[in-house]
Amino acid sequence: MKANAGNVGFLNQGLEGVAKQIGGIRPWYDGLNRSWGELLSAIDYQELEGPIEEAMLLRLGTVAGPVFTAPGQPGPTAAAAAEQLRSAVNGHRWIHLCTASVDGHLVGFKVGRSNDPRTFESWVGGVLPKARQQGIASHLARLQEAWCRANGFQFIQTETAHDNTAMLTVNLKQGFCIAGTYLDRGTHLKVILQKDLNKRNGHCAPLPVR
Repeated sequence: MKANAGNVGFLNQGLEGVAKQIGGIRPWYDGLNRSWGELLSAIDYQELEGPIEEAMLLRLGTVAGPVFTAPGQPGPTAAAAAEQLRSAVNGHRWIHLCTASVDGHLVGFKVGRSNDPRTFESWVGGVLPKARQQGIASHLARLQEAWCRANGFQFIQTETAHDNTAMLTVNLKQGFCIAGTYLDRGTHLKVILQKDLNKRNGHCAPLPVR
């Protein structure tokens, strides 16, 4: 993976090996002497492109659990989440990852993929619950959009569940339009959102309902 900012070192180990080396994962900020507010005053953003290396996949996996799992519910292991990311993203022609770190630890990320030179799919992203309401998700979205513009994409597309009000609100504020809907596995209504990078306030071309 090519790093556009900062220097990232990667371990040449399998995901399970790295996970065993880390051991039990718990919130890294437990026991810190500095306040959370002090830590958030120095957020480090990085952008990377190309296939995501295994060590970074595992780091993303440790964040994905708390981000996407409801409180009190069991989440995937870091290795399982990392493997899901690897199989869904690596192998695409264009891959872009932007991350937000505090004190050297990931607190948020946004990753997209595409095999289409016109449309880039903003596939998945999130911010740890304790780090929300700090503008991190919006900044990650701006980084992704700037990268898409620089690489000649005309559209950014994403999708979310119809009842994910927070996600819908964030994307609409970022200039996305609702471009279509479809039933995922025949039961879950998903909303397709699209942003035309050539229009400041233009409407999306409607997509067919799948």
